Amino acid sequence: MNENIFIGLINNAALLLSLGLIYDILSREKRTTAPLLNQITAGLIIGGIAIFLMLTPVKWEAGIIFDARTILLGLTGLFFGAIPTLLVIAITGAYRLSLGGGGALMGVATIISSGLIGLVWRHFRLRDSKELSLSELYLFGVVVHIAMIICMILLPLRSILKTISTLTLPVIIIYPVCTALLGSLIAGRQRRHRIGEELLELKETLQEQNEELQVNEESLRDQNDELLVTEEMLRVQIEDYEASRKLLKDSEEKYRKLANEQQIILNSSSVGIIFVKNRKVLWANPAHCSMFAYEVGETQYMDTSVYYVDNESFEYTGEKAYSTIALGSIYSEDLMMKKKDGALFWCNLVGQAVNPQNLEEGSIWSFQDITERKRSEEQLRHTQKMDVLGQLAGGVAHDFNNMLTAIMSAAELLKFRLSDEDRNMKMVDTILNAATHSAELTMDLLAFSRKGKTENIPVDINEVIAAVIGLLERTIDKRIDLVTRLDAANPTVIGDSTLLQNALLNMGVNARDAMPEGGTLTYSTSEVTLDDAYCKYNQGSVTPGRYLQISVSDTGVGIPKEIIERIFEPFFTTKETGKGTGLGLAAVYGTVRDHNGSINVCSEPGQGTVFNVFIPLSSAESEAALSKEGVVHGTSCILLVDDEEMIRSMGHDLLTELGYTVYLAEDGYQALELYAHHRDLISLVILDMIMPKMNGKETYLKLLEIDPDVRVLICSGFHREGTTQELVEFGAKGFIKKPYNMIDLSRAVMEGISG
Repeated sequence: MNENIFIGLINNAALLLSLGLIYDILSREKRTTAPLLNQITAGLIIGGIAIFLMLTPVKWEAGIIFDARTILLGLTGLFFGAIPTLLVIAITGAYRLSLGGGGALMGVATIISSGLIGLVWRHFRLRDSKELSLSELYLFGVVVHIAMIICMILLPLRSILKTISTLTLPVIIIYPVCTALLGSLIAGRQRRHRIGEELLELKETLQEQNEELQVNEESLRDQNDELLVTEEMLRVQIEDYEASRKLLKDSEEKYRKLANEQQIILNSSSVGIIFVKNRKVLWANPAHCSMFAYEVGETQYMDTSVYYVDNESFEYTGEKAYSTIALGSIYSEDLMMKKKDGALFWCNLVGQAVNPQNLEEGSIWSFQDITERKRSEEQLRHTQKMDVLGQLAGGVAHDFNNMLTAIMSAAELLKFRLSDEDRNMKMVDTILNAATHSAELTMDLLAFSRKGKTENIPVDINEVIAAVIGLLERTIDKRIDLVTRLDAANPTVIGDSTLLQNALLNMGVNARDAMPEGGTLTYSTSEVTLDDAYCKYNQGSVTPGRYLQISVSDTGVGIPKEIIERIFEPFFTTKETGKGTGLGLAAVYGTVRDHNGSINVCSEPGQGTVFNVFIPLSSAESEAALSKEGVVHGTSCILLVDDEEMIRSMGHDLLTELGYTVYLAEDGYQALELYAHHRDLISLVILDMIMPKMNGKETYLKLLEIDPDVRVLICSGFHREGTTQELVEFGAKGFIKKPYNMIDLSRAVMEGISG
């Protein structure tokens, strides 16, 4: 191995001398002015030297050789650039592949890695023309030969460890030293070559300057001749003076025209613009005058305080605005401002000083009416507020329904058990009537919150209006005329006829109360198309398309503006105490939204009121729901699941009264355990939707895992949109709404068992 290392050192010395000689040849004056040809020539020469070096390698094993080509390739990439390096890589790589052997792949890899490391180092280190130190060249050699050692892993497996352990230390010590010495020689040669080129350029520059001096000397002689003609030129200039005066006059006319054009642009702008000095208007464009309802020219020399709501706003805004523009910044703020007639509107005010160092020179202000934008923002806030109130109402209704279910169930059991006691039956009927009215209030809450269980069937609105008119004819003042204008060719929508009827009836009752001295109440229908502008104004509550417009109008006292914004809020009412719950219009609002529709109101005090409801049209025909009466008894076994103890207790008694055997579970986990033990006996599971620990949907899906044929009746007073329909699609046998009576419960149970 010592003999091989010695031969390697001789090869390195030969490489140093050969590359020094080649570099000396390449660094002389260029034989051609074509840089590409010079680079190709250099690559071919260096490639030839590399092959020469590879003729005398260190032979380590059969097919595995080492030589100094890594030094040659690394320095070629570092000093000569991409084209020579790629040529050398191609030449040496091809030659090494032609030699073959177990080290061919490792040899080609070291050729490529050495050249690429040189190019990368050149790109990041020499692009700023800084000199390379000897220590940096040594570090470069270390990096190149570390890459060479890494490439040894491409040797045959039997030779990797032996080669790395034996050659690593000599390669890391000797090759980097040779790299540093030869690199220093090349760097010095390039530096001297660069200095020579700079001296040559300096020589050429001095020669050019000498030629310029000769030209200047000749120019001075020419100037003497020019002085002779100066007098003639002066005479010509006098003539030119007259021509210049004419040109000046033309220029003044041109700039006057340009100023007029700028004036036209300002006057035609849709944004109000004024020029202000000492807070007085010196100029205003027509858009500004129109915005504030002044005549053009009327605002000149007017104090800007007339635009503000009050003097306090004028002073406060002025202090902020002028302190901002004095810093060279642009002032911008949304303000409530006042027109000439006193009308208020929202305006975006933007101002900038002509000269921030001297505000006495004036400032420019622009005004943009943003009332519509503010109205849209207010509409969005109102919609969000109504959604929050809806969530609250839905939560209250859920808990209230549970209590009503227990009350109504207990009252119905008492009615059955006390059927022979007339005196007690009257009290039971009173309890049932009160609970029924409370349930109606709960339904209104759920309608507002959009959490109630709704049907989705075709509904003929004309038929719904006819039913509402029939109810109103028997209840309202005879001095009120009922009028219908049913112009819609297709009055069919998809929805819940009961909720829609209640909504239209609520609006009719409110209209009745607004006409204590009589008047006209009109129901009308028509088909309309809602465009993008309307839908955008309503904050996306509806989408563009064909809608059925239902209008309910009266000739009553009207609604003040400050009240219109709150009329759809739950528990808000202007009626006397005891004459209104404040849930009527809130329920209307919820019903319309639940039918993917929109509602708005137009009213002026003393001018009557019009409610406009828009609901998507349907091409389907309406269907009539068949009602069923009578209690149905049974003998099966039922599992009742509810987290409320009162509901379980009353449900047990009701179902027992109907003839059923009942198991009770207070949550989903207990229900799963009971069903797993008694699945052969249980014919139906009555499952509450909202429970702690495990809700109704999760419980139902777990029951399906136990028994895919399980029969489940969904029970809830609080319906999450889509959940019930989803469970029915999974196989649930129906839905019963809290609070329920004995007839509804018996029918739902029988249908769930036999369905």
